[in-house]
Amino acid sequence: DPEVAWSQSVIERQIDQLSRLIGDLVDLERLARGKLDLQRKRVTLETVVDMALESSRPHVNAAGHRLSVLMPAEPALIDGDAARLAQVFATLVKNAAKHTPPRGTISFSTAIERGEAVISVEDSGVGFEPAAAARLFEQTAGVGLRLAQGIVHLHGGRIEARSTGRGRGAEFIVRL
Repeated sequence: DPEVAWSQSVIERQIDQLSRLIGDLVDLERLARGKLDLQRKRVTLETVVDMALESSRPHVNAAGHRLSVLMPAEPALIDGDAARLAQVFATLVKNAAKHTPPRGTISFSTAIERGEAVISVEDSGVGFEPAAAARLFEQTAGVGLRLAQGIVHLHGGRIEARSTGRGRGAEFIVRL
């Protein structure tokens, strides 16, 4: 029965979303208590980006967005937990897809600057007022962004948000 199949599909998606949210909340609690463990090792930035795009690309494709990816010409090694860093980058891409009107653009670029890996996710989405940038990482504003910030800090890095105003897109920059 098509109606039963549709209902089952909706229920499965809702369960998946709830599971991810609960996982993020548990991770936030671990982070707050200093108990979020990292499995750090030398990994290529390309591997981490591939992992992130694999999990976020369905969100980009579903909205019909154009995603451009720019990687450095030389392989870049980072000392980090590949799965956790991929989680950070996937969160940024999924948020960009979510806050960009259909058929928008998302740019994912990486570079090496003065010994740091610099990862930027920029979109043509709804943006935000520049004064609101710091509040985006508060726990009440967004569980995913708060968790991303915590993971980046555990890696000794930093994350920032930029926008020139509503309707002008946003950019999130991670420095490791």
